[in-house]
Amino acid sequence: MADFEKKIRLVNEIKLVLATINKLRGTEFRILKPAQFLCIREALIRDTLAVLPTGYGKSLIFETLPYFRNSSILVISPLNSIIEEQLVRYGDKAVHLNSDIVRCLKTGVLSETCQADIEKLKSCSFLTSWVTQNSLLTKLCLDFLSQRNGRVKSLI
Repeated sequence: MADFEKKIRLVNEIKLVLATINKLRGTEFRILKPAQFLCIREALIRDTLAVLPTGYGKSLIFETLPYFRNSSILVISPLNSIIEEQLVRYGDKAVHLNSDIVRCLKTGVLSETCQADIEKLKSCSFLTSWVTQNSLLTKLCLDFLSQRNGRVKSLI
């Protein structure tokens, strides 16, 4: 019975999160698709890798997670065009950990934009951080992320 109660509690929490997201985005999500629900449920318990088709709603999955965990999400995206689109959508609640930031970290020369983004990254004052797999795999980027003391909770 406890397992059933946990599922009901999660469904109710998801409804509240969807209402918040709908208000922010001007959308009308009422329910999640089955795989979205499973991904959120699993991501709240353990590291989760989800491979879903284009257009299935992966963005909604990672958009809901910070509301449950009070944490930041690191999203690895293969395309800068997707990252740019999402940066516009999330505004100052998102940051792009790109090659410019990696270069600024390496050289110590910080532009105003880099400095603001690095401060966001250091304080984890964002919902999502976007990075391409090429930037992520640099030693400097991995070192920087490892210094976040567990405050970046999920990799998607």
